[in-house]
Amino acid sequence: MPPTVEVKRRGTHDGCGRRGAVLLEVVFALGLFVAAATVIVSGLNSSFTAVDHLRRQVVAENLAASVVAEMQLGIRPLESTISEEFDAPFSTWTIQVEVSAETRRVSEEETRVGAETIQLEVVVRNPRHEVVHRLGAEILAPGEPETESGPSSASSTADSARIMEIFSE
Repeated sequence: MPPTVEVKRRGTHDGCGRRGAVLLEVVFALGLFVAAATVIVSGLNSSFTAVDHLRRQVVAENLAASVVAEMQLGIRPLESTISEEFDAPFSTWTIQVEVSAETRRVSEEETRVGAETIQLEVVVRNPRHEVVHRLGAEILAPGEPETESGPSSASSTADSARIMEIFSE
């Protein structure tokens, strides 16, 4: 018998369909992986943006509280200012202070001193990062509290110490 020769015809699908299905599965899995990676990266980016915004808000709060403390201690004058820049490393931040012209008499039960208070608003801005923080405060008016025998003759250092004692309790 002569040797038989097997002839394959072009239209048969011996395994070609199986290889095509595997390729389709790989492409589909790759698409799912890319979609999942995109969602994860997007979530991380949102988280980092939120953390950065909160960090800037905390810096603004701290700067505003520092300005109020400086005014309480007499380091910074109790006067309104229009957009004043901070020194380095906070040179991108600006501060605006609005001091109320009205004072309020405070009883001795509230402060143990019996003095007048001044209301003020501190606005801290960072225009580069679009951060604005407002802090309202009521601080003791400069000057010496009146006692039963009249104004005391204590120095401003003693007033500052008294203010610190009041606010530390």
